[in-house]
Amino acid sequence: MAFRTDQIFPYSLILTIFVATCSLELIPRNEGTEASACQAPENFPRDLELYKGEFHNWAEDLIVKGLWNAVPRTPTEVLKLVNWAYQHNYTIRPSGYMHTWAPTTVVKNTTECQHERVIVMKTNESLTQMKMTRNYPFPTVWAQSGANMGNIMSFLEENGYGFNASPAPGPITLGGVVAIAGHGTGIPAVGEIPTPGKSFGSISNLVVDFTAVVWDPKEEAYVLKTFQRSDPEAKAFLTSMGRVFILDMTLRVMSNYNLRCESRIDIPATELFADPKTVKPETRTISKIIDSSGRMETILFPFTARPWLKIWTVSPIRPFFSRATRQPYNYPFSDNIPQPVAAMASNISNGAWELTPAFGELEYDMVVSGLATSFSSDLWGPSKNLLLYIQATTLRLTENGAAILTSRKNIQRVIHESFAFFTKLVQEYQAKSKFPINGPLEIRVSGIDNPGDVGIPGAEAPAISPLYPVNANIFFSEYDVCIWFNILTFPSTPHAIEFLQRMETFFYETYNGDYALIRPEWSKGWAYKNNTSWSNDEMLQETIPKSLPHWNYSVATYDKYDPHRVFSNEFLDILFSA
Repeated sequence: MAFRTDQIFPYSLILTIFVATCSLELIPRNEGTEASACQAPENFPRDLELYKGEFHNWAEDLIVKGLWNAVPRTPTEVLKLVNWAYQHNYTIRPSGYMHTWAPTTVVKNTTECQHERVIVMKTNESLTQMKMTRNYPFPTVWAQSGANMGNIMSFLEENGYGFNASPAPGPITLGGVVAIAGHGTGIPAVGEIPTPGKSFGSISNLVVDFTAVVWDPKEEAYVLKTFQRSDPEAKAFLTSMGRVFILDMTLRVMSNYNLRCESRIDIPATELFADPKTVKPETRTISKIIDSSGRMETILFPFTARPWLKIWTVSPIRPFFSRATRQPYNYPFSDNIPQPVAAMASNISNGAWELTPAFGELEYDMVVSGLATSFSSDLWGPSKNLLLYIQATTLRLTENGAAILTSRKNIQRVIHESFAFFTKLVQEYQAKSKFPINGPLEIRVSGIDNPGDVGIPGAEAPAISPLYPVNANIFFSEYDVCIWFNILTFPSTPHAIEFLQRMETFFYETYNGDYALIRPEWSKGWAYKNNTSWSNDEMLQETIPKSLPHWNYSVATYDKYDPHRVFSNEFLDILFSA
């Protein structure tokens, strides 16, 4: 089964503020519709809000129009919706801000009324409550799955708490983040003192308890069930790609702290990503930067020599040259694309692929001037304001997702090898006047999901998280870091999927467990074959499941608690058939 990501819909550059649903049309209950319109679901509960809407993934290369969207506002209404779906042979696909690439919500580009029997449950429109809780000997926050991550972090800040690491976008739901093991960037700097509640893994690993919608064979209905993190079955729920539904959850948090974020644009990629065998004492490598600060990100625009390097450092007191910031999203030039960049991006997406080298240089110049004019090259403030830096108005690109687990001592080796192969491929295609990659190469380094971080006796790491420890002893793993390697490009770019498939083949042939191990980053692109994504049957049914020791256990748990596959779709049925 192939799910197309290229040459389906022309890419349209998004420069306006993102809205969660588009062209919404409220449908009166139990009223007839014209013959040309989609028929309303039969016997749909009268007291549940239902409207027609559109699903589009982040890159807008997966678009489904005329979907029925439901908005349950209470746990009781959630159960009413799910049990109605079970009784009427519908599936329920939870959805929030649609910041995803993989077909885990819906699977096909279709015209209105041609989709399957699907109800999209818009969690971000109603299931958004949150509160601080005192049920544990450490600080925790309880939130419903539709809560906005940016709002949660603001709420935590108001109460004196925060996360050690988090995804960069704010408008994403907590439920979506946990479903795909959303993560930030960073590992402990050399000499960094551990702090209670500090985890360098995924947000999923911070969950201490949760309430899920599950099938009860005695009741012959879907009901609510609360799981503690110490429950062996909990590990299957904490990364599921939406194969099960968590209604709400409690997460461990830490005392808030101040961060400094420095932007560097002067270090060549050849130096940052240098071969560790040739590094000199003065060479400024990623490994050395991480040893010093623990937290970094590089963004290398196509055909440019110097990445945009961000370095985060825990800094209780504002450094003299740092600008204090009281709000997140401090890079307006990357969220509100300047007109020259927008114009060239539009030309490229409409077929002028040969402009890619000039586009990369223009983007780099945009960052150089933007950092200067916004005074954002050296920022300091509460953690949230430095951890959140991507808004929905940025360029919409498709991207691959590779999570490479390795040991700290091999960070520089893996980054160098991957960058060298990437560069070789780019040059090979350029020699043939082909430009499959017109977006940046992004690299981050995080920790793994150490269950000891959550402080719950008997806790296990999220079972199918890419950050699940590579070791029989899950409290210690030689592979203690994960390198996230993302390549971005415009949808429909010729030869892009072919390029990404070759890159993925390199990853799996090179990082097979000898000194590193590759896994997919669930929300993005992977399992490439025949110019499509998420379609390589060998990877879907053998390679990926074998890389996660509790895969079969997780599949059995999903089938136990949702035997009627109400929370599934065609793609998830294939993926979780193993």
